[in-house]
Amino acid sequence: MDRKTSYSVIIRTLTGGPEYGRLLKSLDAQTVRPEHIYIVQPHGFAPPKEQLGYEEYIHTDKGMWSQRIFGMEYCFAQPGHSEYLLASDDDIEFGSTFAEDLLKTAEEYSCDTLVPIQNYKAGFLRNLYSGILGERTENRTSRYKVSMKRNGRFSVNNHLTANVNPIQTAPFACFLMRTDITPQLNLRDELWLDETRYAVPDDQVFFYKSHLSGLRNYCCKTPVFTHLDGKAGVTEMQRVLDAKYSSTRNLIIFWRKFIIPQQTTFLSKIYTTACFRYFLLVNTIPLILKGIKKFDFNLYKIYRKGIKDGFSYPVKPFVKKSER
Repeated sequence: MDRKTSYSVIIRTLTGGPEYGRLLKSLDAQTVRPEHIYIVQPHGFAPPKEQLGYEEYIHTDKGMWSQRIFGMEYCFAQPGHSEYLLASDDDIEFGSTFAEDLLKTAEEYSCDTLVPIQNYKAGFLRNLYSGILGERTENRTSRYKVSMKRNGRFSVNNHLTANVNPIQTAPFACFLMRTDITPQLNLRDELWLDETRYAVPDDQVFFYKSHLSGLRNYCCKTPVFTHLDGKAGVTEMQRVLDAKYSSTRNLIIFWRKFIIPQQTTFLSKIYTTACFRYFLLVNTIPLILKGIKKFDFNLYKIYRKGIKDGFSYPVKPFVKKSER
């Protein structure tokens, strides 16, 4: 970089762990060192045993959304804060030049947010199944690497050849952002995400709201990071039920707040609503089939409860602002 570009790191975690330790070591080895490494934990949690010795611990209410946005707000409030923030989950590992390369790209493209993304790979049958259910689909004509669909899910374009491409949404595990965009996003308006056990879809809320706010959001194929997958998959039945409820209720709130308000004509609103209703309806089929197979309809029932609560939740629509 022609000039010194500063950045700090914010990591949300509960108790750390081996993967968290590897993350710290990889940050310590960066060719461009962070000004600060902020570890964001819920109140009452002790610092993890894995330590570098110069981390700074800050505490807030428990919740994955609360921890992430509190870290952003805390950094922005510091006098002479770093120009950029590198936000990371606690099970990520970086190569030694990762931060340097990411900062160079962000500067070159004047990014407000920059997310390292590899291609979303899935086989033909998986793509077909996802398409029928209205989940992730492929959109070869979009200029966006990842774009939002009318039903609140997303599509990807794996055929873009450039390293850097615009996005409307992206994964939340690791990304770079300009510190100064924090107050523009009014992220505390989205604390409804932490009212459920899982804050999904926190990634869509953050990046799509940023997109609608007129900010410059991009992804890049390089540099890459390693996701160590420190968290086990959700298998215990109560957690499965909680995950289904959270994802259903929160997606409906997201759609009502961010998707339908962007439709400016009557026909567009009707079509967008039909797309969403189709998505909700067709996704009941696998749940009913599983219920018949296992003689247990609790997953279907919690899905219906998520739908009911999502539509009854009071929502203030967010309208797109002009792009910068």
